[in-house]
Amino acid sequence: MAQEQQEVRGVNWNEVFSFTQIFKCFRMAIHPSKLALATMALVTVLLTVLVMDLLWGAAGQYVQPQEIAAHATMSPAQFDRLESQWEKAQVDRAAALKADSAGQRQTLARYQVLFAQAADERGIDPAPLRQTIRQAAEARTVSQVDLQRRDSASKLLDEAEDLFDEEADAIERIIDDAKGDAESAARQALSLRRLEFRQAYLAVRGQRVGEGFISYQRNCLVGAVQAVGNLNFLGNLSRYNDLLQRRMPGPVAVDPLALQIPSLDGPGGRQLQQMPALPAQTDNRGPGLAIWLLLSYRGFVWLIAQHWVYALLFLVVSLATVALFGGAVNRIAALHFAREEKISIVQSLKFAISKFFSFFAAPLIPIGVIFAVGALLVLSGLILNLPIVGELIIGILFFLSILGGFAIAFLTVGLVAGSPLMYPTIAVEGSDAFDAISRSYNYVYARPWRAIIYGVVAAVYGVATYLFVRLFAFLALRSTHMFVKWGVWSDGASVSPAADKVDVIWPEPTFWSFVGPFNWDAMTAWRQYIGTVLVNFWVLLVALVVLAYLLTYAASAGTVIYCLLRRKVDATDYDDVYVEEPQEAIEASQPAAGEQSQSDATEAPKPEEPPASGGEAQ
Repeated sequence: MAQEQQEVRGVNWNEVFSFTQIFKCFRMAIHPSKLALATMALVTVLLTVLVMDLLWGAAGQYVQPQEIAAHATMSPAQFDRLESQWEKAQVDRAAALKADSAGQRQTLARYQVLFAQAADERGIDPAPLRQTIRQAAEARTVSQVDLQRRDSASKLLDEAEDLFDEEADAIERIIDDAKGDAESAARQALSLRRLEFRQAYLAVRGQRVGEGFISYQRNCLVGAVQAVGNLNFLGNLSRYNDLLQRRMPGPVAVDPLALQIPSLDGPGGRQLQQMPALPAQTDNRGPGLAIWLLLSYRGFVWLIAQHWVYALLFLVVSLATVALFGGAVNRIAALHFAREEKISIVQSLKFAISKFFSFFAAPLIPIGVIFAVGALLVLSGLILNLPIVGELIIGILFFLSILGGFAIAFLTVGLVAGSPLMYPTIAVEGSDAFDAISRSYNYVYARPWRAIIYGVVAAVYGVATYLFVRLFAFLALRSTHMFVKWGVWSDGASVSPAADKVDVIWPEPTFWSFVGPFNWDAMTAWRQYIGTVLVNFWVLLVALVVLAYLLTYAASAGTVIYCLLRRKVDATDYDDVYVEEPQEAIEASQPAAGEQSQSDATEAPKPEEPPASGGEAQ
């Protein structure tokens, strides 16, 4: 019998190549409601950091240059020694800055040099005004006894700032007597002098705690984006193992502050900043994604180890913010992917509030279990302190400690790989934290290679779309700056002869730096300060929306990957998502008590009629 031929009429490529569902994430992530919620989350976290930085700064707690990087690459004993050296050097540098400020106040020598350079740019003779500067330079001297007094670094910095303020006031009086191009050159020189002092002051004082932490994490984020863009996931991973070896007690083989890698915090958008040295690269592509993620983790370790109160408050507020706004974003993404339904911000926030404890506790429960098992291992270690029998007991029962180590490894791998699935679980299923943990661990361990493939595709596609979004925003801001600048030609002399008001209130944006640095030192009127704040508020809002895209994409990708893994493991359709019934529908489905009793009475069975006479059964 001839075999029947079957003709293939069509192929559902989304079923054959299920990872193509991830390509829907871009359209999902740019949804305005999701971007608005993610932006609100970022604003909340940044305001929290700002307030905490002001409080910790008032207490004199600052981050020294490269402190986080050094903590990530040094042993605890080496880092403690380096910290004490920093403290001593900070006092010396503060005293040097105070002495320099006193000398500059007395001679105005540096200002004279800057004025001569500004006058040369404009092609004017600096001699007449320089004579006035020399005559005004004898206003006050500071005694050597006062200069040699050793105080705390913060007090020395305050005194240096007071001396500089006197210098600036003296220069302002000189500028009031200048006219024309000489006045413009004099104001530009004063702006440069203020900028020089501010940079020297901040270099001695250091960054605020949150500012330094966010700057470090920003560098790690940019490095991770560049690594994924180069398809470099595990490049030079052996270098991190060498780094861990260097953190063990013993001599440091190389200078931990010698290597320079790209940093994107500077006004030019891309400049070199010293970071910890690592052993020689084995991959010319540079550090891969794994190294940047591990270095980011070391940043959190530094925050907890060096500023644990700050870390506790920051992490609690951040987790609560993510639980509220992140839960709402995941709820919108769940309905968007499963049913092509779009709910409002208010509806999503109501859902997130109703499930807030589940969103908040889901990532904390595995961490708590890990520390609980670790505490048991610590207790087992105490047995070694017992004389004579300690080693014997540990030797006999050490297999229990190894089992505890395996439990920690299982929980850690599941937490790292499955945490992106926890919020989607709650948003899709409407369940609690325990179900989120159970499903995320189950899906990751049941389909590990499929989860890895989905993660790699999501990462590569996410970086490509993020770079596109950032390029789009950069072109918009750069075009705005260029065309607005064409219509302005005045009031930029305090920056340079070719500058204008736009350059003063909003420096030209770069691809990696949309905002700042602010030219506060070049401003001469209160209206410029207000204009700068307002203009940069809108520019900062654009920058936050671009960053918010990363969060909405992560939520969308996590939701899609969760649904894909759920379909493979549990054979559940994509459109199977928890939907709350409206209260009106619930009330309509439940008849009132009176109607129910009347219905029961109506439907009650009738009594049987007695049998007719003669109809008895025989």
